[in-house]
Amino acid sequence: MRGIVQQASSECFTLSLGEFVGKYQSQIALLGIQMIFTQKVTDCLERTRDRPQSFKAKGIEVNAMMSELSAMCRDNLPNKLIRTKVETLVTIMVYQKDLFRRVQEDVL
Repeated sequence: MRGIVQQASSECFTLSLGEFVGKYQSQIALLGIQMIFTQKVTDCLERTRDRPQSFKAKGIEVNAMMSELSAMCRDNLPNKLIRTKVETLVTIMVYQKDLFRRVQEDVL
C-alpha cells in the first residue's frame, strides 16, 4: 500500500486527471486530487506580491479540474463502480471549489 501511495503522490502531478483517476483506486484517486488542490492553494498563499493574479489563475485550474471530472461523468464509463468513484470525486471537488473561493475571499 505504501508503494502505491508513493507512486500515486508523484503521478498525480504528471498524469492527466482522467488518466490518474482511471489508474488508481478511489481512495488513492481522492488522495491525489487533494494533493493537487492543496498544492494550488499553498502556491496562492505563498505568493504575496501577485496574490490576486495567482488566485485568479489557480481558480481557473480548479474549475478545469471540476470540468474534467464532470465530463468523465457524462462519458460512457465501463461499470457502476467506476461511475460511483467519479461521481464521488465530483462531489468532493465541489466542496474544494467552494473552499478555494472562501480562502480567496478571506485572503484578498
